[in-house]
Amino acid sequence: MNVNHSQSINELQNSAVDIGPEVDKVLALIATAGAHLEEGRMIDLTALDSRVEGLCTMLHGVPTDVARGHIGVLEDLIVALDGLNADINQRVRALTLKPAPAQAASAYSRAES
Repeated sequence: MNVNHSQSINELQNSAVDIGPEVDKVLALIATAGAHLEEGRMIDLTALDSRVEGLCTMLHGVPTDVARGHIGVLEDLIVALDGLNADINQRVRALTLKPAPAQAASAYSRAES
């Protein structure tokens, strides 16, 4: 019985891993987050984090030759994640550089004095 269990694990590990549907979900979440960010809306990255973790779990333990077959798709995913990261950082910088209304009013009152 133990041999059959080991054989089924080996068969699972050696089978092709279809990450396409999961990558599509991650890319959709990245696009949605980017659109929300562009609109000035709050974004929740919890679902994105969970999907990326699930994708990593899917690929963990698969043979190297199987994993190598997904390099191009994973590189595209990394580029998309890096782009979202850059957009978030840019938005944060823009928000932190904006003077608060009270600061702006104070600056005008000092200029008039």
